[in-house]
Amino acid sequence: MCIRDSSQVEVLLADTLGLEARVGRFGLRLAGWVPRLTLTDVVLLDPGSGRRQLSLEELRLDLDLASSARELSPQVASLTLVGAQLVVKRRANGSITVAGLEGMEAGNPQAMDFFLANGRFLLVDSSVLWVDDRADAPPIHLSDVRGRFDNAGARHRVGLVARLFSETDTEVRLAGDLRGAPEQPDAWSGDVYVRVRGRSLEPLLGGRLPRGLHVGSDAVELESWSRLYGSALADSVNRIEAENLVAWRHAADGTAAPLHLDQMQAVVLWQKDGAGWRIEVADLGYSRGRQQRPPTDLTLRFAPEDGGGWSLSGGVQSIHGADLRDALGLVPNIDAWTKHVRESRVQGELKDVRFSLRQRPDAAPLWGISGEALAVAAEPTGGLPGIRGFAVGFAADQTRGNLTLDGQAVTLMFPAYFGTPVSLDRLRGDLRWYRDAGAGWRVGVSELSLENQDIRTRSRLALMVPADGSSPRLDLRTEIRDADLAAVRRYIPTGRLKKRLATWLERAFVSGTVPSGTLRFSGALGDFPFEGKEGLFQVLLEVEDTILDYHPDWPRLEALAGEVEFDNLSMEVTMYSGRLLDSDILEVTAHIPDLAHADWVRISGATEGPFSDGLRLLRETPLQARLGAIARALQVEGCFRVDITDLTVPLPKPGETASPTLRGEISWPEQASVSLADGDLRLDHLAGRLVF
Repeated sequence: MCIRDSSQVEVLLADTLGLEARVGRFGLRLAGWVPRLTLTDVVLLDPGSGRRQLSLEELRLDLDLASSARELSPQVASLTLVGAQLVVKRRANGSITVAGLEGMEAGNPQAMDFFLANGRFLLVDSSVLWVDDRADAPPIHLSDVRGRFDNAGARHRVGLVARLFSETDTEVRLAGDLRGAPEQPDAWSGDVYVRVRGRSLEPLLGGRLPRGLHVGSDAVELESWSRLYGSALADSVNRIEAENLVAWRHAADGTAAPLHLDQMQAVVLWQKDGAGWRIEVADLGYSRGRQQRPPTDLTLRFAPEDGGGWSLSGGVQSIHGADLRDALGLVPNIDAWTKHVRESRVQGELKDVRFSLRQRPDAAPLWGISGEALAVAAEPTGGLPGIRGFAVGFAADQTRGNLTLDGQAVTLMFPAYFGTPVSLDRLRGDLRWYRDAGAGWRVGVSELSLENQDIRTRSRLALMVPADGSSPRLDLRTEIRDADLAAVRRYIPTGRLKKRLATWLERAFVSGTVPSGTLRFSGALGDFPFEGKEGLFQVLLEVEDTILDYHPDWPRLEALAGEVEFDNLSMEVTMYSGRLLDSDILEVTAHIPDLAHADWVRISGATEGPFSDGLRLLRETPLQARLGAIARALQVEGCFRVDITDLTVPLPKPGETASPTLRGEISWPEQASVSLADGDLRLDHLAGRLVF
C-alpha cells in the first residue's frame, strides 16, 4: 500500500464516493495507530458532466490497515468532511439525497456500501441545509456542525452537535440508533434523541405550524425521545421549558393579539394516529402576568381530510378563561364567533373542557365545546350584559347549545338599562338556544331563579335574535316575592327613562315590602320603552307598609298598602290605606301617563283625621304662601276630611323650579270647631264643604 501522488488519491476518492475528485495537497500521518490521509482544497465533480458538486476545505480519510494489506490497496475506514456545506433534501417520495454525493444513488454499490453499510462518516466545522419537499416550510440551516455516522450492516448510529445559522446561541444535539437496509435509508426505523437549547424555536417551527401561526421566546429547552418507523415519526415523548413564550397569528386583516406566557413547562406525548396525529400534554404549567396557573393536562387529535380539510378535537383538564380567550385568537376562521368573547374580557376557570373543530375549504367551520366554568366574569359588550361570579355548565356547537347556571354572589351589569350593577346572592337556571334556519337564534329559559336580600324572582323567557341584525325580541314573565320596595327602585330601567323621572322614581319609594308581584315584557328590545305601543311592559306590585315621598315640599304618605302598576309608559300607584301626618288615608292614587315624556305626577285621594292636620298642611306646604297666615291665626278641634281631586306635582328640569297645583275640598264628617287664636270668636258644629 503506497500513495505517491495526488492521482492515486483521486482514484481512491472516485472508488469510495463514486465521484471524480480534484485534490490540491495531501499528506499522510498517523492518528494514534491509524494512518490518516489528509487532503486539502478538494473538489468533487460529477463523473458524467464534470460539474462541480462539492468543495471542501479539508477531507480526512482514515485507512483500515488490515483491509488495505489484504486487498493490497488503500481501504478507507472512515471519512471526515471539514468545512463542508451540505444540502440534504428529502424528496416528496421520501427518499433522501445529499447534494454533491448523488453518486450513492447512481448505481455505485461500493460508495453506497461505504456510506450506509460499513463506513464511518464524520462532519467537522460544516454546515447543513435541510430541505423537506414533504413540508410546506422553509429549510432548516445548521452551522458549526460536528457529526458522526457509524454504519454496521443494517445498524446505523448518528450523533450530531450544531447551532442554528440564524440563531447562533441555539444549540441542537441529535443522537440516533436506526436499523434498515443500507440501500433504503428512507425506510429506516429506530430511536432518535434531540435536544434544542437556546432562545427560540421559531427557526425550527417556522412553516411547520398551522398557516399563519408563529411562536417566539426568550429562552427555550426542548428534549425529545422519538421512535421512527419507515423514516416517519411514529411517536415521541418531549419535555419543553420556555420563558417569555409568545404565540401570534398573521391574518389577512392583520395580526391577532398575541398569547404571552411568562414561563411554561410541559411533558408532551405525540403519536401518529392514522393519517393524523394525537398529542397528550401532562403537567402543563405556566404563568401569565406574574400569576402562576395550576398544572393541567391537555389532549389534541388532528386528522387531515380529503380536499384539504382537517379536524381538530381534544380536551383540557382546566384552563383560565382569559387564557382560552387569547388562545382562540390563534385559531383561524372563527374570528366572528370569538369577537364577543375577546371584547368582553372573559375571566374565570374552565374545567373538563372538551372541544372539536372541523375546517373544510370554502365552508364555515363546524365546532363543538362542552365543560364547566367557575367564577366566570365578563364585561358588558355588544348589547350583552356583563357578569361576575357565575358557575356555568355548558355545551354548544354552531347550531345549538345550553347553559346550566348556578352562581352565588353574582353581579349582573346592564349599563344600557340600570345605572348600577345588580348583585344577587343566588342565581339558578337552564338556558338553551338553537339556530332557527332563515330566522335567527332562539334562546329559551324554562325557569330562572334570582335571589338576594332585596328580592326573589322566578322567570321564564324566550329571546329571538333575528338573522337580519334587527333588534332582538324578548318575551319575559317574572314572578316577584318578598321584595324590599326601597331596593326595587334599583331594578327600574332608568337608563331608558328621562333623568328627572328616574330621579323621582328613585326618591319616591322610600321603603316598603312587596309580598308578591309580576312582570311581563314582550317586544323588541330596541323599541323599549314602547312609546308607540310596539310592545308590552307591565309590572304589578302588591305593596305594604310603604312610604311614598312624592315631593320634598309635601309630607310623606306612610304605612301605605296597595298596588304599584307600570303599563308600558304609564305608572299608577293605588293605595287603599295609609297615613298622612296623623290622618288616615282612605284612598290615594298617583299617576304618570307617559314615563318617556313625564313632566308631572298627578295625585288624587282622600284622608280623614285630626282637624289640626289641615292647619299643618297650610303651614308646612307650598300652600303657606297664600294660606299660611290664616292657619297661624286659627285654632281647631275635632276631625275633618280632605278630598284631593287633583294634586299636580311638576318634575322640573335641572335648574328649573315649578310649584304644584292643588284642587279639592274639605268637609267635617264629625263634630269640629274653629276659633281665632287671639280672640273670642268660635265656631262650633262645622258642616258643609270648603272647596279649594
